[in-house]
Amino acid sequence: MPDEEVLIRPEWPQFWTEPAACAEVVLSVDPAVSRRSSADRSALVTLGRTAAGEVRCLEALARRVSTPQLVELLDDADRRWRPDVILFESNAAFAGIRDLLVRHARFGPKIKGVTQTRDKTSRVNAFSVLVENGTFRLKGADPKHVAAGQQELFDEMTTFPFAEHDDLLDAAASGTAYLLERPEPRVW
Repeated sequence: MPDEEVLIRPEWPQFWTEPAACAEVVLSVDPAVSRRSSADRSALVTLGRTAAGEVRCLEALARRVSTPQLVELLDDADRRWRPDVILFESNAAFAGIRDLLVRHARFGPKIKGVTQTRDKTSRVNAFSVLVENGTFRLKGADPKHVAAGQQELFDEMTTFPFAEHDDLLDAAASGTAYLLERPEPRVW
């Protein structure tokens, strides 16, 4: 596919190899709860914002799961990464799942519902600017040496809107927007 038809060109993503302390960590979730082979996948993308304002992808995972399995994936990710916030896309029926998680899951107090109001192409367009200018980074050395657990995200980023899946991309875009666009609290 021609580069001018994708929103994120393959040469734009930048990478990180050396660990850096993260000022804030979020787990961004684009849920889907079906194990059918034709269904979307639940995407869990863990992101860390460094003191310099760089957003690093720490982990990207996509699976077709039932609701109980999604809860297990969230619990495992919460224990592994200890995110400050768990962003949970809550459009349509997923608002009910979010409410159940908030009330009954061990990690429930960390959950923040996210209702998407813009279409996916608009969200990816905004995200593409952050990828191109190096604010968002994947783990790896370069496009030919992306960390194994982030290759699917790289592939979704560089083939949207033509790829079969875009779940990881959507979760990464939502999490990055949260880390960079919300205003810092004011102290008087």
